[in-house]
Amino acid sequence: MSTQDGRTPAEAEHTADRDLESQFGSRTNPGDTLTAANSTSTNTQADNEKATTDDPNIVFWDGPDDPENPMNWSPKLKIVNVVFVSTWTFLTPLASSMVAPGTLNILTDFNSTNITLGSFIVSIYIAGYAVGPLFIAPLSELYGRLPIYHACNTMFVIWTIACAFAPNLGALLAFRFFQGAVGVCPLTIGSGTISDLIPNEKRGKFMSFYSVGPLLGPGKQRFEIS
Repeated sequence: MSTQDGRTPAEAEHTADRDLESQFGSRTNPGDTLTAANSTSTNTQADNEKATTDDPNIVFWDGPDDPENPMNWSPKLKIVNVVFVSTWTFLTPLASSMVAPGTLNILTDFNSTNITLGSFIVSIYIAGYAVGPLFIAPLSELYGRLPIYHACNTMFVIWTIACAFAPNLGALLAFRFFQGAVGVCPLTIGSGTISDLIPNEKRGKFMSFYSVGPLLGPGKQRFEIS
């Protein structure tokens, strides 16, 4: 049996395949396609891993058991770190209002009868609380949390001592502001520290312990100047 042009069906099919190959390229084996796809996927995964390790903005641990990963620290070390952060979170809010009972004596020492300045001695610390996170949060992302903890802790002690030796009321207000600006550090990045240490399913009780600090402290007393 032959076609109208005298060719057999096999010859006609071979001619049609050759025409398609010349128009669209040679046919590929499905197995070759799968192999090429797998090769592309492997190359893409390798490129992604290389980009992850090369990118300085991405934290990349050396496997799930990397000892540098805080999640893999011992329970004792985790608890010690949480206690330190929680204790500091207790102390710095305490410093905001513990000066209130002594405000009358402070105004007397500086020969002032201005009630507004007396209230400002207490409240300006909270103004520092509002300004501090604007700098502490981005700096902790650039340099890590530990250097920021150490720097703010040191400056908090310095500004606290400066408040004790303030020569006048204006200097005291300035020192109190800077004291609050660095004292807000554990409130700004402390929760991030706990999230790096504690898995999700155990994080609630540690966060509740950490949050107790700001709730404790002396009440603000009302004072009058006669």
